[in-house]
Amino acid sequence: MISENATEDINKILGLRSEITPHKLPKNLRWQDMALGMVVCHQSFVVRRTLAPMYELKYRYSADVDWVIKCLKKSNKTTFTNLTISNFLLGGLSTKQRKKSLKERFDVLCTHFGGLQTVLAHFRIIFRGIFFTLKRKKSYF
Repeated sequence: MISENATEDINKILGLRSEITPHKLPKNLRWQDMALGMVVCHQSFVVRRTLAPMYELKYRYSADVDWVIKCLKKSNKTTFTNLTISNFLLGGLSTKQRKKSLKERFDVLCTHFGGLQTVLAHFRIIFRGIFFTLKRKKSYF
């Protein structure tokens, strides 16, 4: 679940990430599903220690995206539990440094998926966000 910014209303629950964002949670998560961005919350992503690499510290804003993709590439099986494992606040460093964060995420995705596929995926991300905004009548961007 996602909670509102602490300075506004610390106890306001916005709902499940899959309900308030255009991300669809795949039942059988694969690393290829990450081409459209962070479809899972790394705070609720449980990985066997033997599969989990260290965070790549060269990424200041998108180390979590890189880490999840690397974990999924090593994994032979994922399990969708449908449990709420963590609650967290909106915002954070990647939100406060939006441009730097988006550029870095683009670089991470290019590393794993290649430049052309990442550009095409970002067109899909933009259209998905516009559709989601129109559907909910509430800004997503």
